[in-house]
Amino acid sequence: MRIVLIGGGAREHALAWKLRQSSLCDDLICLGGNAGIEQLAECHPMRSDDLDGIARFCQQAKPDLVVPGPELPLVLGLVDKLSAMGFPTFGPSAAGAMLEGSKGFVKDLCAAQGIPTAGFHRVNDADEAKALVKKIGAPIVLKADGLAAGKGVIISHSLDEALDAVDELMANHAELVIEEFMTGPELSFFALADAKGAVPLTSARDYKRAFDGDQGLNTGGMGAYSPVAQATARLEGEVMDRIIEPTLAGLRKQGVTFRGMMFAGLMLTEQGVKLIEYNVRFGDPECQVLMPRLQDDLVELMLGSIHDQLHHRTPKWSDQAALGVVVSDRHYPSGSSDSAEIRGLAELASEADTMIFHAATKRNADGVVVNTGGRVLTAVGLGRTVPEIRGALLPKLTQHLGDNPQLRWRGDIGYHEG
Repeated sequence: MRIVLIGGGAREHALAWKLRQSSLCDDLICLGGNAGIEQLAECHPMRSDDLDGIARFCQQAKPDLVVPGPELPLVLGLVDKLSAMGFPTFGPSAAGAMLEGSKGFVKDLCAAQGIPTAGFHRVNDADEAKALVKKIGAPIVLKADGLAAGKGVIISHSLDEALDAVDELMANHAELVIEEFMTGPELSFFALADAKGAVPLTSARDYKRAFDGDQGLNTGGMGAYSPVAQATARLEGEVMDRIIEPTLAGLRKQGVTFRGMMFAGLMLTEQGVKLIEYNVRFGDPECQVLMPRLQDDLVELMLGSIHDQLHHRTPKWSDQAALGVVVSDRHYPSGSSDSAEIRGLAELASEADTMIFHAATKRNADGVVVNTGGRVLTAVGLGRTVPEIRGALLPKLTQHLGDNPQLRWRGDIGYHEG
């Protein structure tokens, strides 16, 4: 099979690594890429939102499977476009991708289906939003209704913060979702859907804040681990019965058949598990800790979703845990030191039970790997327990990457597990 992968982050490097392991994968092409992906695939520069460019490329390449990594092409309708051209494409239609593309849409769906989630209001006027904020009080959660690269949610702990957040979010978005503030541990749950239903995958937990102790600005993600001890078989069953399946049923009522990844952000509250939000693709950095644990053929699973043949599958997972630490530019998320050499990569990658997934990297004219943006790579460790992995991985990072003054990373990823 010829497979086309779209994207150029660490998520896509992890996907490329796993796709290459499939006996069905004869030829892997990446539209995007980085210094890691180019070791696994033939890379071509392409923006993930250039749907016409992607379609033209696929007309020439004739892929047997297309795998979009980021959310934007899904929300823009890439699956609809390529499927109409006869190219099997993994992921939901534009209508299904509304689960990620519109937080207001998801909230209305939850209300209609009785799916447990935070109380909410949808508003498209700044004055109305501020009046609601004053009425509800702080702490309070404000969300932009639309894609915001993981940075469209502001949790305000004071009234002044909340009012400022209204102005900040509505400067770039037409609608807000104002939510009640929930408390409890968060985790991510993944399921794979076809027209007949969904099969559960596994759990992960990511860390959004820039600095140790969950301090600093929100980022695209500074690390993750899988599995999560709190995600028991009982909880998994509850999530499937009360959240995943009712979501699919609600979509079907609207004439929408969902195929692809269901990535549910959950909170374990005193009242039970509640949905925070949905994503409709593999997460980044969650994908980097899921792929090393997956003991199944990723291509077969994706084709099963596309062709409605998942009902007989039970995806297999390693008993090992995986922990990923995102190595970022020291200025991230405010900026980056482009074109700085990254020393020690080969030495780090050669360590036992350690994997490197590139993100913002490229090779310069001399063949030297340099960074090109904020999140540079994800270093993943494998082992028996999360604390054991962290204790082994962090010294390796210091030893091999510590003399790169432009790089930094959090030292507490996985602290929930002890």
